[in-house]
Amino acid sequence: MARTFIPESLDDLTPEWLTHMFEARGWLRGGRVVSVATQVLGVGEGFMGDIARLTLTLEGASDEVPRSLIAKLPTTNPANRALGNLAGVYEREIHFYQDLSAEVGTRTPEHYYSEMDPTPGSQHAEAIARFIDRLPRLLIRFMMWFGRLLGRLNRNRYVLMIEDLSSVRVGNQVEGCSLADAKIALRAAAQMHARFWNSPRLAELPWVMPVDVSPRLFQLLFDDCREAFLNRYGPRLTARTREQLDWLAVHAVEMIGELAGPTRTLIHGDFRLDNMFFDDAAGEIVLFDWQSSLSGSGAFDVAYFLSASLRADASAEDETKLLREYHAELLRLGVADYPYEMFECEYKLGMLLVLHRLVASVSDLIDFGEERGLALMDTWIEGLVRRVEHIDTTSLLQAAAAQASESAKSPAPASS
Repeated sequence: MARTFIPESLDDLTPEWLTHMFEARGWLRGGRVVSVATQVLGVGEGFMGDIARLTLTLEGASDEVPRSLIAKLPTTNPANRALGNLAGVYEREIHFYQDLSAEVGTRTPEHYYSEMDPTPGSQHAEAIARFIDRLPRLLIRFMMWFGRLLGRLNRNRYVLMIEDLSSVRVGNQVEGCSLADAKIALRAAAQMHARFWNSPRLAELPWVMPVDVSPRLFQLLFDDCREAFLNRYGPRLTARTREQLDWLAVHAVEMIGELAGPTRTLIHGDFRLDNMFFDDAAGEIVLFDWQSSLSGSGAFDVAYFLSASLRADASAEDETKLLREYHAELLRLGVADYPYEMFECEYKLGMLLVLHRLVASVSDLIDFGEERGLALMDTWIEGLVRRVEHIDTTSLLQAAAAQASESAKSPAPASS
């Protein structure tokens, strides 16, 4: 199939195009896709992509050719598409499946096919982002406006075809997860984090951006969106949460820096129930939606998951037990010189970073849609408020710095 022929919408996924795609995989030899039935998925769940299940009628195809698969293209929502282009999420996810999915140590959907229009200079995205982040705030604001404009004008095409996992159970973030499912998810996170613990492999992948790549930009978004966040969610916040917002207004940039090291691993970046399938027979999850992949402290994934996905009836004791089990799994998998106290500090910072990012999301940068998208945010805020209630910020950064200093005296060996 010609490289230039990349679908722009779900309507472009015709039997003829799918036939060419399967031929490119070497799966069809004289056979063809006769018809395709398209079922749109993830309404109110995936904000950056249009996702559909394709059910195929095949002629002359072998048994190895899947009769159904999942197609993912950039969203047709203009605001979300512009943000996705600006953040490089479409290119990042395709790079993940092409470059890294076989290495993560956690089950991911089988990758059938992907193609994209590469963005010029994307291999230098981190250097560009760090340069912009050092500019005066007024110039950062201008670059954000200009980037959003370019994002709206950018018509690069991206298509990703992956395994259909409808035979296993999908997570539901609005409903929340049981403690048993939380254990399975955090065990998978530990497996991925241990695989890339301080690994030089991360430096070989320019599309894996560090978590601290644009702290001042995110701080500007936080400052701009804080009033709107309080107007909408103020009645749900506690006095402690409001104090934490004050603390973040001053210390968030430093906090993000702490989460960038001294431990660094591959972070999923959007580790929540809506991005997981549960294979109950195998006792494992299948993790998808890799658009937000980062490098930094794995504790951020843990905080992100527990803030977004743990049911309201889970106690503080349940939370601590899950944290202990995640940390024990890291140690079992060979992670050294990472005491629980250090993980606990990073987990608290990660939870506060989730709060920081959710505040910054209450803007016109992203459209959460109606009904389920808004319900998802509402339940997320409620869960997050419960999880941050016990976090005392008074000496948190000092404790994290002390743990990092102690760790630096005897650094852990890099993962292979």
